[in-house]
Amino acid sequence: MRTIHAAALLRRTPDDEPVAGQAVLVTGNRIEAVAPLDELTEAYPQVRVRRWAGTLGPAVFDAPRPPALITTGRADLAVFADDGSCLATVVAGRLVHRRA
Repeated sequence: MRTIHAAALLRRTPDDEPVAGQAVLVTGNRIEAVAPLDELTEAYPQVRVRRWAGTLGPAVFDAPRPPALITTGRADLAVFADDGSCLATVVAGRLVHRRA
């Protein structure tokens, strides 16, 4: 199943400056695309869109590679509030944590 994850801001890596208007298209456990939200919703009008408050970026799991949101990469995402607290975590395309 495809899902678009969107937030007010998106970082492709933990060190990148956040960018507005971007989103991540996830298919199964992989990232299919990182692109402007408008382009993704136009190209995939039937896909569920999860809109998050905060900044969407890569999850910081211990791994042999630095976390990054890249096409064909595993869909490990996190959403952070302005104070740095985690609002939601997606691991391998599955929502595993959402703060109420």
